Amino acid sequence: MSDLDADSPVLKIRNGKLEPSGDLAAYLREGILVLTRTGLENRPFNVSIQMDSKKGNFHIMEILSKLAYGGRGMEMSTLANYNDEVYACDDKTGVVYQLPIAGSERIVPIPWAILADGDFEGPKGLFPNFGVFPSAYGCGGVDWQEIIPDIIQD
Repeated sequence: MSDLDADSPVLKIRNGKLEPSGDLAAYLREGILVLTRTGLENRPFNVSIQMDSKKGNFHIMEILSKLAYGGRGMEMSTLANYNDEVYACDDKTGVVYQLPIAGSERIVPIPWAILADGDFEGPKGLFPNFGVFPSAYGCGGVDWQEIIPDIIQD
């Protein structure tokens, strides 16, 4: 899953100029995470990724949306499989998208939930950069900090 940060806006050529199209993009490549037991105490597993190569090249799927916060969005860092569906969290908007990926070159993301930051009453979305879903619960955001950099909540 890509996280293009400020480079997520899609540009198009209009009247000989490069201009924003209004779409925001992320990209996804399918692969298989392989864990192999080593039998070693200090490193019990070897980890590798086997990337899917359809049509003789790497299969890359484009994900497009128009949802943005401050002109930015589709900054996807978290990817999870839950109840046989694939979900991704947008770091900028706090939107959790369901990604219908079955055999698709282009994915139309479905906004599934919005995670608000802080006390859940402000306009900013949660930054779920290192989201986790143990037992189907939880998503970790950025630590809240006071002006003096003391962490007030993890």
